[in-house]
Amino acid sequence: MNYPSNWELKELREVGDWHTGNTPRRSNSEYWGGSILWVSPKEMKTDRITDTEDKMTEKALEETNSQIFPEGTLVMVTRSGILEHSFPVAINEKPVTINQDLKAFVPSDSVLSEYLYYNLVAHSNDILRECSKDGTTVASINSDALYSYEVPIAPLDEQRRIVDKIEQYFSKLDAGVSELEEAEQRLDRYQGAVMQTAMEGELTEVWRSKNQPELRNADKSSIDVSEIDYIPQIPSSWRWVRFKSVLREKLRNGHSAKKANEGIRTLTLTAVTERDFSEENTKITEADPEKVEDLWLESGDLLIERSNTEEYVGLPAVYRGEENYAIYPDLMIRARLDENLVIPEFADYMLLSPALRSYLRNKSKGTSGSMSKINQTHLKEMPFPLAPLDEQRKIVERLDQITSVVSGTTENVSTELERAENLRHAILKKAFEGGLLSSTEDDIAVEGIEHPHSQSEDGDNMKQATITEVTKNAE
Repeated sequence: MNYPSNWELKELREVGDWHTGNTPRRSNSEYWGGSILWVSPKEMKTDRITDTEDKMTEKALEETNSQIFPEGTLVMVTRSGILEHSFPVAINEKPVTINQDLKAFVPSDSVLSEYLYYNLVAHSNDILRECSKDGTTVASINSDALYSYEVPIAPLDEQRRIVDKIEQYFSKLDAGVSELEEAEQRLDRYQGAVMQTAMEGELTEVWRSKNQPELRNADKSSIDVSEIDYIPQIPSSWRWVRFKSVLREKLRNGHSAKKANEGIRTLTLTAVTERDFSEENTKITEADPEKVEDLWLESGDLLIERSNTEEYVGLPAVYRGEENYAIYPDLMIRARLDENLVIPEFADYMLLSPALRSYLRNKSKGTSGSMSKINQTHLKEMPFPLAPLDEQRKIVERLDQITSVVSGTTENVSTELERAENLRHAILKKAFEGGLLSSTEDDIAVEGIEHPHSQSEDGDNMKQATITEVTKNAE
């Protein structure tokens, strides 16, 4: 490990006191509902603890092994599934107690809490690699290994300057990341607005006036659509129909089976969520071939998530690929459409519109647990805006163009967010090698961000989008 000669390499046990938490009996109502903050792993999604969902009473503190830790204590998770990939650390900004899956580390006077916090974050991957227990049911940190883990300790005045410099850099990064996250939200809102505009016929208003398309081979009587929260005003040449009236066969749930080394390729839920039917979003299962012979995918199948979180339930995606490539799981419903009435991609876009997304989310409410569910009846009875086929094709063409641009911009935003995270790691790496105080932002950017595609074929550097450029593209 590289660090300046006036720094010292010390075990964590040498620079503070370690404590283990406790959970008072849940069955004793006199122990809970007080004002004493009690931290558990669910609070460890932030770097500063200011409040907790559960709070202890003074009685619990007096009668159990619980202990209050002062402001500035470092709290870290030492037993949780999250330790399989992350090592959460936070500083409490108010006195707290903790549960038994956490450790409290009260720094000595020779080290700043913020310095130790950033130090631990910088070395979190090494801590997971060197201090994790083997063979445990739940991912855990070996306490002795953690206490003896060595970190570089700078003189106190230098610690202050390092923390100040880190926070200056992080403040700028946070502002940029905030812009990017706002850009993502704007892109989502924009895409939703475009889908709604398409449903209302505005995208094809000029085309429709010139072509005068008509519905053919369809019942022209409209249905009652009062059950939709927001009722879009569709063109007079369109009709509201039940979704079941545009199907060429009955809706069909999929089939789920245990994963196996050999068997039948089955889509995972992410295939629809990510709209990607590549092998990466499939698995091999031991499904009985006779039971699933009617579940093999056909090009044009519209797959709809019947069970997922409220955010994703009802999401659609059209499969366009080889027949008999895979089957689909029980978490999906397959719709095969009468393509004399509806183009699958048009139905896909309409199901992505705010009106029908809201309709299906409302139907899914009241289900238990974290998974929301819709059923075939919800889909069959769903109001659906039926447009003339020629107009459907024009709408799909224009939405394809728009979503392609939005997807490209979204990808740029994601790339910039990844670059920001890389830069954050580079700042911490530089800080605890002793080089941050003498570094410039350009020094850190060069070391912290790899540009595997930044060279064109002739070797010239290609311009990369900046945070400002990306957010402007999202307007």
